[in-house]
Amino acid sequence: MTMRRAVLASLLLGAALLCGSVLKQYAAGTTTALSPDPGTPCTVFPADNVWNTPIDDLPVNGKSAAWAASIPGKHLTLGFGPAGGKNYGFPFAIVDNSTPMVSVAISDLAESDPGPYPFSSETPIEPFDGGDAHALMINKDTCILYELYDAHWNDGHPKAANGVIFDLKSNALISNPSFPTASDDDAGLPLFPGLVRYDEVQAGAIDHALRFESSRAYSGGVLWPGTYTPTYLNTLDSAVIWMGSRWRLKKSFDISHYSAQAQVILAALKKYGMFMSDIGDDWQLDGTLDTAWSQSLVNELATVPSSEFEAVDESSLMANPDRHDCTCYCGAVKKR
Repeated sequence: MTMRRAVLASLLLGAALLCGSVLKQYAAGTTTALSPDPGTPCTVFPADNVWNTPIDDLPVNGKSAAWAASIPGKHLTLGFGPAGGKNYGFPFAIVDNSTPMVSVAISDLAESDPGPYPFSSETPIEPFDGGDAHALMINKDTCILYELYDAHWNDGHPKAANGVIFDLKSNALISNPSFPTASDDDAGLPLFPGLVRYDEVQAGAIDHALRFESSRAYSGGVLWPGTYTPTYLNTLDSAVIWMGSRWRLKKSFDISHYSAQAQVILAALKKYGMFMSDIGDDWQLDGTLDTAWSQSLVNELATVPSSEFEAVDESSLMANPDRHDCTCYCGAVKKR
């Protein structure tokens, strides 16, 4: 992460018509309350947050085909579950107000919130072998999400490359406006909200956008709700996929022959899609670290062709480039 890029301005024409179309899909009384994160009473952002807004009826982005062609991978890959005798994914910790807050030595203070953070020797950290050593912590008393990148306890002298804090009760881009450039992923988006979680799959529904990665990304701009682009890649061809772009599985793709668990994930990709969020393996869908993930599920999802995904144009949803709420209460139709 080197330079912060301003969010590109987007037109809001047609927003009222679009939201009316989205809301019309759902009969009165079909909405339910947002479900909490496991082990907390906290929901992941308000219902009208862009992460919680269906995009299955949004128009296809005019650059979708070019962006898809810019990604070398031909199938969906999984950033979670078993592989090579190891389990992969992002672990997270549930903390509370009794958890000590510590100062973390952050090397990239220009793009970080200095904290403090509820980080300890017991905080699970994403395995550095194949991962970026992220540490994710949710305070169940305050519903504050803390994220660290390249985190190490370091024998009681904690350090990290980046750190950022999000208020899960708010639509603000970050918790503290004093640090507007804070980020721990390459699109400037929070990491935890986009993870595939086993508890949601078991419950039978994922009602929010997911996140995925690519080995390439355009360095000259970023799409809302992203706030950052990896300029260190020096890729100035705008036909290459953009950070912050949102993709969905095509309606025409038949998921009926997939297992029940796979169908939950694929249905979410159709309705809520996934944000291009980080540099990594091509078409890599990210999820939580959980020993319950099965090899068969990983193998199933890896058969989904990348050609069945399309980028959408969600510019009409942007009410404010500095916030994540939508132009209308589209989030009223979803549950989380």
